[in-house]
Amino acid sequence: MNTKMQIDLDLDSSNLEGVDKHMLDENVELTHSYCKELLSKAESYWANPHRIYTEMYEFAHGKQWDPGIEEQRRRAHRDCKVYPIVGGFVRPLVNAVRQAPPSISVYPVSADSDKSAARVLAGVIRHIEYTSNAQRAYTHALEQVAEGGLGAWRVTPKTRKVKQTQYVTVPMETPYGVQMVPSKQVAIVDKIEIAIEQIDDPTTVMFDPAAKLPDFSDANWVLYKNTLSELDYKRDYPEGKASATDSSVVVYEYWYFNSKGTVDFVVFDEFDILVHDELDLLVLPFVVIAGDKVEIDGELTFASLTGEIKAPQQEINWLKSEAIATVSQAPKSGWIADKDAIDAADEDAWANSATDPDVILRKKKGSEVIPIVPPGPPTGYMDLSSQNVEMARQITGIYPDPSTQQALSNASGKAIAYQQAGSQIQTYHFVDALNYGIKRTGEILLDMISVYYNDDDIRISMGVDNTFQHVSIGPTQVPNVQNVDLTYSNFGVVISSGPTYSTEKEKFSEQLMTFGKGNPQMLPLIADVVVRYSNIPNSEEIADRFRAMLPPQVQQLIAQQSNSNDPEDVIRTQQQQIQQMQQQLQIQTQHLQQMADELEKANTGNEIKVLDIQTKRDIADDKIKADFAKQEAQHDQEKRLLEIEGQIKPLLNALDANNKGQLQNLQSLNRVSEKIEGLSPV
Repeated sequence: MNTKMQIDLDLDSSNLEGVDKHMLDENVELTHSYCKELLSKAESYWANPHRIYTEMYEFAHGKQWDPGIEEQRRRAHRDCKVYPIVGGFVRPLVNAVRQAPPSISVYPVSADSDKSAARVLAGVIRHIEYTSNAQRAYTHALEQVAEGGLGAWRVTPKTRKVKQTQYVTVPMETPYGVQMVPSKQVAIVDKIEIAIEQIDDPTTVMFDPAAKLPDFSDANWVLYKNTLSELDYKRDYPEGKASATDSSVVVYEYWYFNSKGTVDFVVFDEFDILVHDELDLLVLPFVVIAGDKVEIDGELTFASLTGEIKAPQQEINWLKSEAIATVSQAPKSGWIADKDAIDAADEDAWANSATDPDVILRKKKGSEVIPIVPPGPPTGYMDLSSQNVEMARQITGIYPDPSTQQALSNASGKAIAYQQAGSQIQTYHFVDALNYGIKRTGEILLDMISVYYNDDDIRISMGVDNTFQHVSIGPTQVPNVQNVDLTYSNFGVVISSGPTYSTEKEKFSEQLMTFGKGNPQMLPLIADVVVRYSNIPNSEEIADRFRAMLPPQVQQLIAQQSNSNDPEDVIRTQQQQIQQMQQQLQIQTQHLQQMADELEKANTGNEIKVLDIQTKRDIADDKIKADFAKQEAQHDQEKRLLEIEGQIKPLLNALDANNKGQLQNLQSLNRVSEKIEGLSPV
């Protein structure tokens, strides 16, 4: 297949130059000894990480006692119990991803690409994941990372036998003679299907030691140890000379970039190279996800959740085992009895009373038997064990189920939400490694789709709501299906994490219901959407009836947008409709608020006028009252003056009369005086 789709791998020029330097030179002869030497180097580099993975994986699954200590305790007849708590910390991490798995989305990069083709490719990838049970491979790898620090899966093309309808021309006798007419036939053909395969043991995958990126996407080669049954080995490699061990044969797959930048595929066993093919792939089809990389004194390891809580787990095993041994080896219930208090025939019953639940104890009348209470279990062991469990929780941030914890501690919902967020944050580096791996898977799938699917054959594109549509991938325009040509297209991959489509669907329906309750006048316009995205049986039929009742302008808008069958577009369109309705409602609300403000303003103005009139009226009343009081005061004053005048006038009259009398007297005296003076001698 010569047609190639360019893939956006986000590699800068410096990385590409590094890759060119490490590609296998054309002058280097690919021999079996070269492959064996490369295998030896890979095994040496990965020896310590693989050893640590094996130890941590076995520890997580119950092999938790040191062999030497376990043997000593066995000889001392002391238990070596295992109380595994690792699984209780791994499962919440893995199950959270199972409930909200990351998904691969495709976006157009080049000018020759478009969103419609990107959605088709995302649907084809989604169908490959569905048919391959890829989510199982992803979560299994995440569980391996949590338990041992490494996880892996692969993407591979597989040839399958399928039934295919073919149209051929066959000769047929007609009234006009023998003619070639089309005939529909069913044939069994070989068809290449891309599959995502789970790898049970990640130590079988060994990437190039020169790879530095977390997802190993800058590796120049990868080796894979593949164990085949003897029957499969002889069928796939009839010229192979390897002998079977326990009915199985080990072969190694060697994938590397050749001098042209494409991938070569080699299979070899302990004796010879069995296969050497040059492929058109641009990406190595293996994915390894790992915990945080730690390299100390030249020894490489990858962190795991098991390694973080290994010490608390070992102490719990020792403390609980020691507590059980202490209790089991302690003296059983005894008795203190008077001599001859128990008959010889009843002594066995008394001796076995601690273990026989149906025993009947008899003693002689008048005698005394006092029980001896055995010591209880050592509380110190139990306390230390509980402290180690709490220590493991603090290390991982993972606590019991929130509903159970709330029932036990009566914690608030807000506190539980904070606790869940803390748990997700403290273990997110494992989920982040998974996201890197799934993103790399999307790049591998785009590469393989361009090589193996760009052949004008009919493929299936799967929607986020599990709906299917037939599409054709290739340069030829196949009638009655959507066509996507990948020859000159360039697409990129992005990973989205969050709730599944069904969860989002339920959430969207609940949001619409809440919106409708708060805005009853808008509910008839969104009733069909609410029902369609609910879990009501026959919701589609009921929604269609509600849609038929919509106003003509809304139905016209829906008809214009009905060309897109992608559920994401439908959800996006209907969300836009809701947003438009919300905007209209907001405008109406603002208008009503404005009218209310104006009315309130008018009422406020009227109140001011009324207050002004009332004030003026009060002032006028006060003035009238003041004038009246002033007039009354003046009247009283005048009246008083008149009264005083009436009292003074008689006095004045009397005084005047008195004055007149005195004047007359003076005048008389003056006349007398003049007469006297006239009589006197000179």
